[in-house]
Amino acid sequence: MEEIQIILPAQADETNPLEFGLIALTEAIATIDQARLSRGILGGEFGYGADWENDVFFMKPYCWCGREGECPWCTGCGAYETTCQACMDKHHNACFQNELQRRFAHYDEQSGYNLTEKALHSEGTVFPPTTERTPFGLITTSGLRTPEGEQRHKLWCKAHDLRTNAHTKLTKALYIERRIKPTLSQWYCDCGAELSCAGAREAGLGCDYHNGSGRIFAKFVPWTLDHERHYYDPPNFWHKPSGFRACWYKWIGRDMVTNRDIDIHELRKIFSECAASLPVIAEPPETAARPRP
Repeated sequence: MEEIQIILPAQADETNPLEFGLIALTEAIATIDQARLSRGILGGEFGYGADWENDVFFMKPYCWCGREGECPWCTGCGAYETTCQACMDKHHNACFQNELQRRFAHYDEQSGYNLTEKALHSEGTVFPPTTERTPFGLITTSGLRTPEGEQRHKLWCKAHDLRTNAHTKLTKALYIERRIKPTLSQWYCDCGAELSCAGAREAGLGCDYHNGSGRIFAKFVPWTLDHERHYYDPPNFWHKPSGFRACWYKWIGRDMVTNRDIDIHELRKIFSECAASLPVIAEPPETAARPRP
């Protein structure tokens, strides 16, 4: 019988001062009001953060509300501007990024990549889902490939490597063609739309993806969008006096990025101030938090 190894993302590292501090702060909030806690299995009991804000700090967990286009903690805009359709619609048809996407699409069609990808997801390439009872509850396993699926996946991997190289060459060629200093970003804008969106955010208006109201983003002005650090607002954690901010994916420590570097001494000061700002309650409420997937 073939042995299957399942590799999962790691939980927060409690030897990491930032990750440990965020977990400890989440646990402290849970003693005040468990209803503010976000929970799951893979991230650990206090690994998902909590919904809390006062004059000293702001914390907002990764969200599963599904209100796409309204809740940036579910979908985001920032560094993932390609998901921001209202922003994208503002770009001129001849804009660098629109022209490049057309050339990508042409390559994918002419090279046969689209057919290879379609075959990868066709019927008979994966086994039906199975459900097992474990100490953590019922776990459903899906997506395990059949022998035919494995063969198609190998072909797709080769096609994907060729596609990546081809897309890089197409990007370089368009930069040269338009006499632009190369950054190799596929989403470079030379039509002015991106500057317009950035200006709206800095004015506290928010981009159209977030309804242009500014209600969500007003507190985060000036907006931070750092492509080098891969950090973008809105944050999952924000210490207001210092301006230090952090984002994570689903649970604390997973793909976590910060808006700037920070040393252990400042971290200790930040978490001390956060802890001191929490109200002291003799008997925490017995409210159960809603489980998260």
